[in-house]
Amino acid sequence: FRLMSKGTGNIKSNIPLVNTIAFRSLMAFALAFFVVLFGGAIFMISNQLNLVKKEAQEQNKLSLHQVMTVIEGQYDLFLGRLTLLATTPYIENQDPTESGGFLKGYNVAPLFIPGEHVVLYNSKHEKVSDNSMVGIARVNTAYHELKDFNAVEPQHPYISPLFWEQHTPKKIVAVLVENRAKANGFLAASFSFRRLWEIFESYKLGNKGFFVIVDESDVIVYHPNIRQWVNGQARAQDLGLESFNAKNFTPSQPNFTLIDGEEYLVNYEYNPRIKLGVLAIQPMIEVEASAKTFSKIFLYIGIISLIAILI
Repeated sequence: FRLMSKGTGNIKSNIPLVNTIAFRSLMAFALAFFVVLFGGAIFMISNQLNLVKKEAQEQNKLSLHQVMTVIEGQYDLFLGRLTLLATTPYIENQDPTESGGFLKGYNVAPLFIPGEHVVLYNSKHEKVSDNSMVGIARVNTAYHELKDFNAVEPQHPYISPLFWEQHTPKKIVAVLVENRAKANGFLAASFSFRRLWEIFESYKLGNKGFFVIVDESDVIVYHPNIRQWVNGQARAQDLGLESFNAKNFTPSQPNFTLIDGEEYLVNYEYNPRIKLGVLAIQPMIEVEASAKTFSKIFLYIGIISLIAILI
């Protein structure tokens, strides 16, 4: 029923506000708006996350390819220098005195870093000379020598399996020393992965991502935490990639949970010519950060809009 107020003629209702048609309509509208907003937010956030992951993967693949190009460049530079040395008369003649003086000379020494052993062998696989005195001080340790001479062919440089020397991963690279007057010889040099350590210590993937270089045997030869991971024992599987195989690993999923319990976006590239692979590893927290920021902004706008409508 309705009451007529005295003197004014105004009609007052005793129906509670919450029971009025206007209030209920407003609440129904607000609820529908919230459902649409919430559903739309989930859809938008999901699409945004997928888009961010896809873009991050593509960007990481590009960065990965650039890193592999740098590694290839270092290998080709090393091989080019070795091949050039093999064509010089000092090396071709295979004279112990001349070749030894040449390899120890100031023109050749800067081509190699300390710890890289360069050796000239004759056709009988006997050592003719080496650069053992190159460097500030000679390290009293036995160097690894070339053993698989039959694998060294014209126009086909040989790369040895990985070995460790002076706490450093190395590989022997060998080329043929062609001499028509005498039998062919062999020029071999140990490629030190310290070359790559010095280059990649400043490389990052995003803010917290990083690169890991592995040998064909899955052994880690570079990791930003060299002391912990580059020791001759640590393999890619120890990072948490249980199914990893350097020669044919293909990430079966965009992200992996690694040994620290965190999720990472993982990409990989292997080069069969230099027998090295590179992992690009980036925390998912960093990858998803922009999408999460977008979702928060979207929700804030929706909530503010809903409050404005109710007011």
